[in-house]
Amino acid sequence: MSSEDSEKSGSHKLLALERRLYLKIPSHLRFFLLPIKRMHSLVKVLRLNLWIITGVENLSKEKLIVFYAGSSAEIEKNFFAKLIFDGSFNENNIGKAWLWNIIRSKRQISDKCSLMVVESPWFFCKFFKRKKDFFVPFWILGKVDSSLPLTRTVKSDKQKAKKNNLHFELTNELPKFHDFYYNMHVPYINKAHGLEAIIEDYNSMKAKFNNGELLLLKNENEYIGGMLLYYTQNQGHLYVLGIKNGEIKYVNDGAIGAMYYFAIQYLKEKGYKYVYLGESRAFLNYGVLQFKKKRNMQINQRSEMGFLIRPISKIEGVKGFFMKNPFIYTDKINFKSAVFVENDQLFSREDFEQIYKNYYLKGISELIIYRFGKVNNVINENIPPEYSDKIAICSADNLF
Repeated sequence: MSSEDSEKSGSHKLLALERRLYLKIPSHLRFFLLPIKRMHSLVKVLRLNLWIITGVENLSKEKLIVFYAGSSAEIEKNFFAKLIFDGSFNENNIGKAWLWNIIRSKRQISDKCSLMVVESPWFFCKFFKRKKDFFVPFWILGKVDSSLPLTRTVKSDKQKAKKNNLHFELTNELPKFHDFYYNMHVPYINKAHGLEAIIEDYNSMKAKFNNGELLLLKNENEYIGGMLLYYTQNQGHLYVLGIKNGEIKYVNDGAIGAMYYFAIQYLKEKGYKYVYLGESRAFLNYGVLQFKKKRNMQINQRSEMGFLIRPISKIEGVKGFFMKNPFIYTDKINFKSAVFVENDQLFSREDFEQIYKNYYLKGISELIIYRFGKVNNVINENIPPEYSDKIAICSADNLF
């Protein structure tokens, strides 16, 4: 084991020990530890590890060097690196720095790097974010109006469930939750997300189960999936799901779509007009977000933490990253989506229809098409009237 791996292992053991000790303290005494706990959490957010990450960018196939500042957990860094790079990449940890020093300073990294990415809370970005920076939340949250007619995709989910004889039952039995967590949720999340997998600990999820119930999906012979539902005041939430042993066969048979369909219809029958679908990544080509979009999700919240993305050099690798990874970002209090295109792309009515269909979600105030190269009024005037209040075109060159 390398010294770096040893340090990570020691750090994880220390955090696990810290959590065990905290849980041993009587709950009525934990209140007095909150200021210390919050200060510790704040330091972890504001004191960041620094990396220089080098690899071949996915779309352009050109070399790209990224300056990345993030937490020691490295989950978000691994997720972002997978977005950018085609296969393997090299990373070099160059130390630590306070968040405000990272965001305010550019000279120390611009000679080497063409893209800067910093994990940051939104409240901090409000004061230090530059006009040309983007704040992309780690997670966005959405809801569906259960009273609306079924979309074409949801009708397909229903038909597939019927064809494969899928049905469901609800349970509050702890042994079944235990089986769901270890034999469905954990295997599926690990298989689906690999290094970016984020798995909530058992006791924390069990607390949600104690205030909710478990929907189990069955075929003719066995339980093949599950979804945890929980309730807050007058809201019903679809929290997490799992597939037995992470088997892709059950996914292909429509298990996930069936669980969403059954859960939303069940909560509708219980009187919930809005059903909350939980967290999704804010990158518009990301599978989970597209899955929920096709089921009529409306964005209504975001995580406090996110990626501050700052383009530094207009090289092919940076252009490729932006063009391959359209995203939702926060602009003051609004959600907007950003889609990047080449300077020679012509815009017909069909182009606008396709971009709108793929990248506009309910809850977004505006879809911005960033075009590399000069943008003139003629292009903006070509936006079809039905999209004129929803789509705008800007020059991506102004970001550099």
